[in-house]
Amino acid sequence: MTTPGNSTRIPLAPYGINASDRTFFVFRLRSCGPAAIVLTDSEPSHFSEFVFGSNNNTRCKFKADGFTRFSIPCSNACNVSEETWISWNDNDLDMIQDWNMGRGNIPFADQIGSNPFAYFYPKFFSIYSDTLSAEWEFGNYSLLSIA
Repeated sequence: MTTPGNSTRIPLAPYGINASDRTFFVFRLRSCGPAAIVLTDSEPSHFSEFVFGSNNNTRCKFKADGFTRFSIPCSNACNVSEETWISWNDNDLDMIQDWNMGRGNIPFADQIGSNPFAYFYPKFFSIYSDTLSAEWEFGNYSLLSIA
């Protein structure tokens, strides 16, 4: 699936991909610039987003309720489709939900950022890319096409 690079959010529900009953999500991403996956509980109220390659492809960010919760050095490899994961769960049962992002296909291995945040149970995913197109692969990594 390709996002056009104009910040238009593409919902994944029409393709059978939802956040309900999940606590992590693994996907592939190829982008030379900012690309994000957005989690919402209902459109368009409460949302959080994981941004890969922001600030001229130099940072990864987790944003919630309009505020950046963490921003760390990170970039997207323009010519490589990278396995990437995100998670949202209370891993240590401290009643604080941990929002994490990393590279690879095993959640919590090769973590690039984490932030404790208030409980929020996402139901929907959407994706976008800011200035350049991005290619996304989901599930068994077979490309989906937008009809």
